[in-house]
Amino acid sequence: MSTNASTTTTKPPPRKILVVGCGSIGAVYYEALLDASPTAAAAAADNDGRPFEVHLLVRPGRLSKLAATDRTLTLSRIPAPYRVVLRPPATTRQLHVPADRLHSTADLLAESLCTVPADTEAILITTSSLGLRDDDGAWIAALSRRCPDALFVSFTPGPHDIDFIRSKLATPASLAHGLITVVAWTPPLPHESFDPLAGAVGAAAAGKQPNHTAYFAALPQVFQYIPDASEAAAASAGELRRRSAFDAVVAAFRRGGLGAAVKGPPSASAGEKKKKKRTEKDDAGFDVEGEMFGFAFAIPLLVALETSGWKMRRLALNRGKLLTSALAATREIFETSPTLQRRRPSGWQLAFVILPLARVLLPLALLAAPAALRHLVDLDAMLESHFSKVGGQTRLELDQHVEAVEAAAAAAGGAGGKTAKTAAVRALAARCPRWGGPGIGAETAAERAEDFAWIAGGLLSALAVAVAVVVAAVGAIRG
Repeated sequence: MSTNASTTTTKPPPRKILVVGCGSIGAVYYEALLDASPTAAAAAADNDGRPFEVHLLVRPGRLSKLAATDRTLTLSRIPAPYRVVLRPPATTRQLHVPADRLHSTADLLAESLCTVPADTEAILITTSSLGLRDDDGAWIAALSRRCPDALFVSFTPGPHDIDFIRSKLATPASLAHGLITVVAWTPPLPHESFDPLAGAVGAAAAGKQPNHTAYFAALPQVFQYIPDASEAAAASAGELRRRSAFDAVVAAFRRGGLGAAVKGPPSASAGEKKKKKRTEKDDAGFDVEGEMFGFAFAIPLLVALETSGWKMRRLALNRGKLLTSALAATREIFETSPTLQRRRPSGWQLAFVILPLARVLLPLALLAAPAALRHLVDLDAMLESHFSKVGGQTRLELDQHVEAVEAAAAAAGGAGGKTAKTAAVRALAARCPRWGGPGIGAETAAERAEDFAWIAGGLLSALAVAVAVVVAAVGAIRG
């Protein structure tokens, strides 16, 4: 007599991920992680067959707004600009956040009321740099105690944010950093002709919908793993868990449709020589110099753009000498930043390569970008909406730079003349309304007409030059 043994299949436990913040970016990442949860055998191979259980951590005010709409998020995904020909077919969907997966920072700080799962494996921070410092980072410390094995993945842009997070952890641990490449906003923007809900260009706007986000993802998100020296050296269980969580998050973003690229050492299967070369550059810690390189261009341009009244055309045409002031601040940051060491350009590179190229290419980009994306989004309005909301972050980053440079100057040679090392940055900020400055005044109809006449003249001149070059080339070939 034969007996058939029964086989018991154990269902793998879900991989719990916490998204901190539910603004535009937090909502987009929440959607991507839900879409990435493996349900088929083909997807299971990327994540050990474990589904995702995605949670949200928000401020009490945001919690109330979500509760008012029965915890419903509305997301409209628009094809990336390079895939759009004429009319972008937006895909709109609604997501319902389960009550047991929505948590408040107030309950987290109370600790006894906290409902965040203690076995959370990855914590994705999508707040601003200023939001990161709420309660002096007490919520980070509370999360670190609540979820001691979790990997913190920060998407905040500040070059000093990783150090701030590290200082708040209950115990030293490896971290990760993510670069946001999604463009997201709350529709409809003022004067916006595209209504994602109607899915057509030129449709009458349906009005703002609660918790609604429109977005497109043109490039993959960029991730970097930042090992803690003690964990990496010991190859501890915590290091292995966090590495596994990092790989799972990267794979999830790829499956969820946002894409992901990894900065730093490749997988163990890659060639040893290539791995060693990249490890020396990236795996020693967070690439703060690379972040500061981007900061040197981006922050002065944002300050100048706000001073212009959020009009990229005014900045491109150097109204009020704003572009000149922004590039002067950029040069000063490169020359004085204590953070930029290996990547600080030399004086001749700045004077004869970087800044001249920026002076030519930036106006072209500032004029072309709004026109190219006009059928998707009013870029001026979107930038104003987003960076006004997180404007404290811009001020924080620039003020931190000024403080660091002046402190270094004071330590090196006394207080005398230290402000001279930040004169261009201070002069730029002094004109910006965020620092109490006057701006450059409202745009007038006469100025607008003059700008468009100048642009039209420039285009006609460029066309004439192009025609002349073609005619000369044809003549040379025939001759």
